[in-house]
Amino acid sequence: MYRLGIIEESLDDNKILEKYKEYIYSRRIEEIPDDEFPIWHIDEYRVPNEKMSELLSILKEHIKLTWYIHAFDENELIIIFKGKYFEISTEKDDSWNAMIEYGVNIAQVEGHFLENIPLKI
Repeated sequence: MYRLGIIEESLDDNKILEKYKEYIYSRRIEEIPDDEFPIWHIDEYRVPNEKMSELLSILKEHIKLTWYIHAFDENELIIIFKGKYFEISTEKDDSWNAMIEYGVNIAQVEGHFLENIPLKI
C-alpha cells in the first residue's frame, strides 16, 4: 500500500482522480498566503500496489511544471514530475541525484524542496 499526498492545485485536470476516489484516506485545506495558489486542497490517498503503475502514468501527464507529488511505502519513495517519475530509496542516497537533477532542470521545481522529502503527507 502506497501513501500519496496530492495537492489538487498541482494538477491540470482534477477529474483524472475520479476513478481513485475510493482510495482517499483524508482531506485537508491549507492556507499558503504567499503562493500563486493561496489555498491548497490536499488529499491523502492510500493506493494498493497493483494500482500504482496506472496512477503514476496518469499523474506524470497531468502534474503541472514546478510541482511534484510524492508517494511512499515502507521500502520505496516515488517522486512524480511532469513527464517522469523516479523510484528511489526512502533514505537520501545516490539514487536521489538523478531525481533532483531532473526536478530542477526539467520540471522546474525549486531544488530546496527536493533535498529533503519527508515520509509524511
